[in-house]
Amino acid sequence: MPTQAATRILIPIIFLATIALAAALFSGVDWLGRETPVFGIPVGQFVTWGIVGGLCLAAWLLAAGTRLRLASSILLVLAAAWLPVSIALFGNVFLSNAADPQLRIWLIYTGFVALGPILVLLALVMAAIWTRSRPRR
Repeated sequence: MPTQAATRILIPIIFLATIALAAALFSGVDWLGRETPVFGIPVGQFVTWGIVGGLCLAAWLLAAGTRLRLASSILLVLAAAWLPVSIALFGNVFLSNAADPQLRIWLIYTGFVALGPILVLLALVMAAIWTRSRPRR
């Protein structure tokens, strides 16, 4: 478990790295399609995995000591498994040509893993706002 000081340093670094990866993904840079030496998996798959993992890691670090820690821990495990699960569902490293049932499962799984940490982060922000706006006794 990282200390509070380490967490304060890690969170901005994780967010900046996640934003940089998302910018690369959405801009469609050429190197995303290059195959890596790791089983020929395209770089873009690792970039997407990094985005999902970065969001879940940030939510996990920020949820320390809250009721949302369990949810963020589950999301972190699901994010770590995202690329292997995706490859298993599609049957190839390019994540293409999935049959309809596998594609639906993948879309639900990916949506849950991608939106889950955002919802945890929003809940943490709302809790912080609510805590600060409560009258002191």
